Amino acid sequence: MWAVTSSGVDKFSNLQVATFSTREGLGTEEADAVLAARDGTVWIGGAESFDALRDGKVSSMQAGKGLPGNQVTSLLEDHEGQLWVGIDSTLTIYKNGRFHRINKPDGSRSASSWGWPKTLTTTSGLRPSGHLEHSFAFTT
Repeated sequence: MWAVTSSGVDKFSNLQVATFSTREGLGTEEADAVLAARDGTVWIGGAESFDALRDGKVSSMQAGKGLPGNQVTSLLEDHEGQLWVGIDSTLTIYKNGRFHRINKPDGSRSASSWGWPKTLTTTSGLRPSGHLEHSFAFTT
């Protein structure tokens, strides 16, 4: 199990805790979202940083240097393995090293990632159905 903390992220395994922070290579101490993906990658997002932990190595993307915003607020892996990333007030899909912004049905940019109309759908058939704080909920 992974938990977001005020000083990084903690991994709980067999009652032992391992902490990952800037000392281990994360781009920020302020982690706001963590996701253990099916492929074994642990994605960590927070203030001005989006990190991937694979095989004990961290790769980091920073605001203004690949990250299209300042704050990663939420992470979700869908049934197809796509990584959905809430950044600032937008929703993106991260695929092949690039962020793809999800727009409203009329093609315009979303003004808020948690106040979208129920008519918003994606090519994978997911539809945002609500939120809890900065988390996203989806229906298929």
